[in-house]
Amino acid sequence: MDELEIKIDDITGYQATPKKFDETIIFIHGLLSNSNHHIIYNASREFSNSGFRTFRYDMHKKDKSLIDLSNDLNKIVKQYNSNVTVIAHSLGSFVALFADYNKINRFVFWEPSMHPILIFDSPDKFVFDTGYKTTLPESFIDKVPSIEKTENLMKMINQQKLIVHAIGNKYSKATDFYNKIAEEKHLEKVKSDHNFTKYKDEEELYKITLDWLKK
Repeated sequence: MDELEIKIDDITGYQATPKKFDETIIFIHGLLSNSNHHIIYNASREFSNSGFRTFRYDMHKKDKSLIDLSNDLNKIVKQYNSNVTVIAHSLGSFVALFADYNKINRFVFWEPSMHPILIFDSPDKFVFDTGYKTTLPESFIDKVPSIEKTENLMKMINQQKLIVHAIGNKYSKATDFYNKIAEEKHLEKVKSDHNFTKYKDEEELYKITLDWLKK
């Protein structure tokens, strides 16, 4: 399905609209990827073909903190007004958590990362080299709620929520975090890596999510 580029203030996203829909899904990518990451890009088409309006939020803004990105998400949710579900991957899950969650109808967290405070626990952790070097300002985690407050926040969300955890994830601290925030009824496990790299893993991820959304 074709997408339209949408501008909301200085926010850029890509919207796909089926002829009939009752719900809008906002997709949020992870830290070092973008809205063209395969699980976000392909999901937009898969989910719009399944009757959902979709919006791929591109949050690549080097001058913005994590809380700034959450405030941008608030603007997007306000634009779509009602019946909004957020599907977030990796660190994008915290962009969703730190937004005004009362305005969001349902949450799906695809392999949420470790808490930002655990990721950025020393100055050298703000520098990433994945073939090219990316440096984030230390202000990126300004005003981020503590780990304890975030765990409590996840438990306070009364809306429907689904967490899909890749059990091939090598980061034990992330697994510990899931065990603290997720009741079994909210947790699905997929044998995959953090990015659901294999095509069959991506297919399973979409099936689990769509089946849950259509309950």
